[in-house]
Amino acid sequence: MPAEWERHEATWLAYPFDSQSPAGAHRHWPRGVFRSRQIEKQWAHMTRHLTTAEVVNILVANGEVRDRLRRVFDEVSSGLADHPHVRLHTVPSNWSWIRDTGGIFLVNNETGERMITHWAFNGWGKEPWRSECSLDRKVPLAMSRIASVERRRIGCVLEGGSIDVNGTGSLLTTEECLLHENRLLPGQRKRTRDRMEELLCGNLGVRNVLWLHRGIGGDDTSGHVDDLTRFVSRDTVLTMVAPRLHGQDHVVLRENLKRLERMRDERGRQLTIMEVPLPKPDSLWGQMLPMSYANFYIGNNVVLAPVFGDPNDAKALGALQAAFPDRMIVDLYAKDLVWGLGTYHCSTQQEPAAPQV
Repeated sequence: MPAEWERHEATWLAYPFDSQSPAGAHRHWPRGVFRSRQIEKQWAHMTRHLTTAEVVNILVANGEVRDRLRRVFDEVSSGLADHPHVRLHTVPSNWSWIRDTGGIFLVNNETGERMITHWAFNGWGKEPWRSECSLDRKVPLAMSRIASVERRRIGCVLEGGSIDVNGTGSLLTTEECLLHENRLLPGQRKRTRDRMEELLCGNLGVRNVLWLHRGIGGDDTSGHVDDLTRFVSRDTVLTMVAPRLHGQDHVVLRENLKRLERMRDERGRQLTIMEVPLPKPDSLWGQMLPMSYANFYIGNNVVLAPVFGDPNDAKALGALQAAFPDRMIVDLYAKDLVWGLGTYHCSTQQEPAAPQV
C-alpha cells in the first residue's frame, strides 16, 4: 500500500444526497443541517482543488443526484462538473465516507500492476446501522471495474480511516478500533493483535504495525487513526495533542504520544513527531464533534486541510506546510462537514498511479 503522498492516478469521492431523494438517504448529517447545501458544496470545493493535478472519480446514486451535483458544482465553479478530470459514475451507496466504504488500492513495484483489496464493511459496527450498508458492500467491486484492476476480497472488517501507512512497510492503527468486538463478522473469533498483524501484513504489504491506544471524543468509529496521527513522510508523523482543559482527550492523546515516542519504523529508527493541538471542543445537540486537524487529505499537488475557525488553525496549517513544502495547503472550513462526524480524509480515497518499472 503506497503512502498517500505518492503519485495518484485519481481520487475517489461518493457524493452525498438529500434525504428527500427517492434513492434513499445518506444519514450523516441532521436533516436541517444537510438542507443548507453547505455540505454538498464541500464536495465541489474538494473537486475544484484536486482536479488541478489528478482525475476525480465521483460516485452518484442516480440521475437525479447527478443533476443535483451539476447544479451545486456550478454554484461553486461554473462548468466544474464538465472538467476533463471530473468523471461521474452511477454507483449507489449508503454512506459517502468512501475512505471506509471504498476499496484500498495496492501496487506491485516490480511489475507495475495495481489491485484493490475489498475488505468487509459493517457500518462501523454501530447498531442499528449494520443493516444500512448493503450498497456500500458493493462499492469496492464497482471501483475495481471502473479502474480496470484486479480485486481481492478479504473476509475481515477494515475501514481505510483506521490505518495509515508510510509506504515503505510501517502502518499505524489503534487497539480501540482494530481489536473492537463490534468489528467481528458472524462466526469469527475474538480479534488479537497477532491475528490482525497477520492480516494487515499479508494483505497490505506492510511488515511493521504500530499500535496507538484510543481515539478522540466524538469519534463514533471507535478510534480511527486518521483523527489522531498521520505519517507525513517515511519517518515523520503529525499527531494531535490537547491541554488538560480538554479532559479525556488530553489523557488519551498523552498516552498515544508516549507510545509514539517509543515506536520505531520498519528500519528500527525512531520516529520524528510533529505535535499539533486540537481545536477547542464543540458539540451539536449533545453529540461531541471529532474535530481534528489530522483528517487532512494529500493530493498530487495540494493538501486539503480542515479548519474550524479556531486559534489553532494557524498552527495546523503551518505544520502541514512544513511537512509538505512542495504542495499548496488548502484550508477548507470543516465545521459544517464535521457535523456528520468526519471531514476531508473520511470523504476521499486515493488510487495510486502505477509505478514506472
